[in-house]
Amino acid sequence: MPKLPYLFVFFVFLTTAVSSQSLPLDNSVTLLADKIKITEDNILIAEGNVEARRGNQLLKATKLIFDDKTEEIYVENITIFLEGQNTKILGSEGQLGLEMRAGLIQAANILVDEKLKISASEVFMDGGEVDRANNIWRVTTCKECKAKQPLWHFSARSADRNADRSEIMYKNVVLKVKGVPVAFTPYLRLPDPRISRARGFLMPSLEVSSKLGTGVRIPYFVPIKDDKDLLLTPLLSTETNTLEYRYRQAFENGNLTVSGAVSKDTIHPNELRYFIKADGSFVSASGYHINFQTGKVSDDGYLGDYGYFSEDKFETRVTLEKEEFDGKGNLKQSVKLVRNDFFDNTTETEVTGSVGYSRPIAQNLLPGQVLGSLDLTTSSSKARDEQVTPFSSEATAKVSHSYAKQLGKRLEISTVAETELNISLDPENESPNDPQSQMKNKVGFVAKLPFSNTGNKISQTVEPVFTLSYGNQTTDDAFELFRSSSVVNTGELHRPEEISGFSEEWEGYGASLGLNYSAYWDSGYTIKVSTGAPIVSNPADKSDLGNGFPDSSIAYVLGGAFSTPELMSFDSKGLFSSKGELVNAQSSLGLSFSFGDNWLASATTRYDRLSDHQITSELNISTAIRDWKISGKQSYLDGQRDVFEASAIYEDECTRFLVGMKNRFSSIGSSSSVQTFSVSIQLKR
Repeated sequence: MPKLPYLFVFFVFLTTAVSSQSLPLDNSVTLLADKIKITEDNILIAEGNVEARRGNQLLKATKLIFDDKTEEIYVENITIFLEGQNTKILGSEGQLGLEMRAGLIQAANILVDEKLKISASEVFMDGGEVDRANNIWRVTTCKECKAKQPLWHFSARSADRNADRSEIMYKNVVLKVKGVPVAFTPYLRLPDPRISRARGFLMPSLEVSSKLGTGVRIPYFVPIKDDKDLLLTPLLSTETNTLEYRYRQAFENGNLTVSGAVSKDTIHPNELRYFIKADGSFVSASGYHINFQTGKVSDDGYLGDYGYFSEDKFETRVTLEKEEFDGKGNLKQSVKLVRNDFFDNTTETEVTGSVGYSRPIAQNLLPGQVLGSLDLTTSSSKARDEQVTPFSSEATAKVSHSYAKQLGKRLEISTVAETELNISLDPENESPNDPQSQMKNKVGFVAKLPFSNTGNKISQTVEPVFTLSYGNQTTDDAFELFRSSSVVNTGELHRPEEISGFSEEWEGYGASLGLNYSAYWDSGYTIKVSTGAPIVSNPADKSDLGNGFPDSSIAYVLGGAFSTPELMSFDSKGLFSSKGELVNAQSSLGLSFSFGDNWLASATTRYDRLSDHQITSELNISTAIRDWKISGKQSYLDGQRDVFEASAIYEDECTRFLVGMKNRFSSIGSSSSVQTFSVSIQLKR
């Protein structure tokens, strides 16, 4: 059916010299140009700033010719903006169908997301999308300058797009760096550049390891559905053939990740080495939070040999928790299972369940707040020697009162009182069927008298602190504030902190007198100092050497901190016996400074007297030079080198190049020290 007769009716109202004319080609395509004319044989010719629009798809050209008989559009100096896509096609000339959704564009340049540039002698469109291309002379994401080669690009004889698989197959591909051919492959399958989660290869890496030899990692990503994907990474080297994997799935009520690896190597030549690890988190319809992590390893050296984790095995941990507020109080429920599998085929398992309810108690008798709580806990365990500990249970009812008030302009006082009834049933007792009960009480009082002074450049505060307490029960965080013991926290002498000194159980009176001092300069400098002398009248075990106070109940605490705006931060706190012997101490020092225009260095060290590793230290240095980022890190444990890492990264708009090395000096299980060197190149799309 002819498409143009009705155009003549419209055209008689126009003069042939009218500027910027508009005509509809059919029911969906509208044409705009500086000049439009129709020849005697029904051929429409539009010239100058030609625009043809179909929905959101736009075609621009210097000249357009439409033949009514063939229903084809011929254009010169064409630019097409594809509908619903951030893609445009430029070409010297083209031939399209009437709906501009199919045809051929010659000497074409395709630009995707303003980054990926594809140049080809011919580009074919079908269904409003690029379908295939021939004689591709350049594919790159690098900036292109006249008379200069991009950093990288590749050429290909042809490319075909597979819409079902969201990928493009290139044939006879030559990779070039600065115009110099460096690699060839007959086929190259890449994900569609418009797809964010497409099937295909990710950035490969070349690795050299003192244990695994020289090899390459080639990750391959498989998007199974929108809610799940799979990553497969072969590691092929002179000493191992390994397949690494990671599966992820998102659910409406949680997520699951399963990762692992399977290896055949020369370290254990007659064994199949592996690890598998699963992590999940879910919320049930009834509001229970379910979290789990579990895993298994073939041997205690595998994770260290391959650098997967800093442990030699995994712990299985499953928790089921729920907390809800009924309008008056909080109800907490939890079940926890912890299991350790050892390499001698023994296991260690512990199961704990608890339920607790707490709520404020309305009362008008005393000022302050009264809280009541009920808790029930039961647990059982199985040791490595297969000995099972039967379930033991404990019920606790507790009522506590707290009150805080400021008297006058300075004096701040607070009090706490608590009564606890504890009933326990332990099958291993001499009378397993008879519950054991115990009533515990404690009270405490704290007074603070801060004096502050603010000058032109410095603000200072001096704060005497006095505490008095009485109790006959195991100390916990709620009462730690009034325990008058080994608590050390710079700037707040009696706040809970993980520093221990006295026995955990004590009874009788306790008191302490301390002093806190702080100073703040406008320039950013700060100083904090705390000191005090706590006394406990009757520790449960004065000869407990592990707590550092043989036959003594008095101690001295001292803490301090200093920091500058940029260079340094330092804090230290210590606990001393009545004889001046150091019982426990914690210190940390941090230094950071810059030099030159781009160099930054930092150093940190920590000391903990009661930790497995008393001294941990780390040195860092980094710089940025144009498109390069260079960094190095050395860590120490107790003065011995632990891990050294260094990397150099080059990154621009089209390339990411990474060189890294890692030297682990310490052992993990049976895995001794390992040195690894890696190189990876990513050609961005």
